[in-house]
Amino acid sequence: MLGATPVVPLPARVFAGHSEALESYLGRTRLPRSAVTWVTSFDYDAYLAYLAARGGEAPEVEPIAVFLDEDASGHPDFGLLADSAMQMSAEEYSASLRRLFDAVERKTGLRVVVAAHPRADYATRPGFFGERDVVSGATVDLVARSSMVIAHASTAVSFAAISDKPLIMVKTASMMSGYDATVDRIAAGLALEPVCSDEPGVLDGLDWDYANWSRAGYSAYLERYVRSQDAPADRTTWEIVAETLQDGGYVAPLAR
Repeated sequence: MLGATPVVPLPARVFAGHSEALESYLGRTRLPRSAVTWVTSFDYDAYLAYLAARGGEAPEVEPIAVFLDEDASGHPDFGLLADSAMQMSAEEYSASLRRLFDAVERKTGLRVVVAAHPRADYATRPGFFGERDVVSGATVDLVARSSMVIAHASTAVSFAAISDKPLIMVKTASMMSGYDATVDRIAAGLALEPVCSDEPGVLDGLDWDYANWSRAGYSAYLERYVRSQDAPADRTTWEIVAETLQDGGYVAPLAR
């Protein structure tokens, strides 16, 4: 407010993945690439923990299609904004999802299961997704067991990419411009083309051979946002950070 430019000292190390944000930061600060330590994302950490709890074995695939819920019409954060570009009609959105899920089940023979957003309370909204299972706190497991994943703009699409699951990115007619654009951006990052499930004939015209849906963009997405190939595959983010700082003499080693 006073027109002063804050002076921030350059970091000793930068922990990042191969994202556009890193390239922009290195360009602004003129830090060398040698200052970067490549890390994983917290989603990758969650997947590592999931596999470790199962003795390193992935589960058997089941005939389910998992919807990555975002509580898109009732998220409590929307109440903080008087005119949210993301908010939509609960009645219209619920109807759109039920039509979508009916089509998925009819076309694929899979059963749709909802991986509920952690802050959603569907106990007070019975039937929001029709007569379908709504499961909280088990997104990683549901995706790992799934045959197919359905999403809007949830960052949990990382789990679909990690598990190499067929993924369909969906928009509805009730989505406002802010939400619509976010779906487009995440879909572009995965090299996928989102579909508007409410447009006439769209769902009937799709190729529902989901096992052969393209995953060509997954590797690039994983490299940018989930786990750099230069990061150790068996270490979590904080393990990499701690080991780097200790080995570099930035902090004293922890007592064993």
